[in-house]
Parts: sequence; C-alpha cells; structure tokens
Amino acid sequence: MNKVVQDGKVAVILSNYYGTPWYNDHFEEDLVFDPYIVSLVQEMNADKMPADEYLEYMQTYLTDIGMDHVRVGQWLLDLGIEWVPLGTKFIIHEYDGVESIVFERELNWFNA
Repeated sequence: MNKVVQDGKVAVILSNYYGTPWYNDHFEEDLVFDPYIVSLVQEMNADKMPADEYLEYMQTYLTDIGMDHVRVGQWLLDLGIEWVPLGTKFIIHEYDGVESIVFERELNWFNA
C-alpha cells in the first residue's frame, strides 16, 4: 500500500464533517492513505482547486480504483489530513461523522 510520507510522518485522511465519516463509513484502509486522494485534499484545502473540479476528480478516481460504492458529495469538501509519525499504531475514532486519531498509547485497557 502506498502512503505519503513527509518528514517521518504519514498522511492520514479524515472527515471533518458532521454527518458522514470517511473511513468509518466505508472501512477501506486504502481510503485512509491513498496518495492521489491526499494530493486532491491538499489542493482543495489550499484553495488551489475549485470545489466542482475536486468532486469530479474524486468521483472519477474512486470509480477508476473500483470504489464507486463510496458516496461522493459536498461532505468531501471537508476532508482533512493529519500527519502521524511513521510506524505509530492508531485507530480512527468517529463521533457523529467527525473523525479523529487515537493513538495506542492513549488507550487505557481494563481487566475484568
């Protein structure tokens, strides 16, 4: 699986939108790290790409890679990138559509 790595950190794609999660709606690991989607999100977030063009590229790309079951809509305008240190274990937590990263070291396990 290809990942975008910069300065020892990996780009992780998350939803910043209440209502529709990115990973937690599809459970496709490829959607979390995909380099092309990372580049689209970065372009959109940097205001270098119009929203309609971004959504069109996203739909075309998802169809091309066989993920045409992924819903494409305005909520995709709110995807973001978090940078996680390479090799760090994490989960993607979702609350009402908004996703966040929880690192393994932050989880407290209980024994019954």
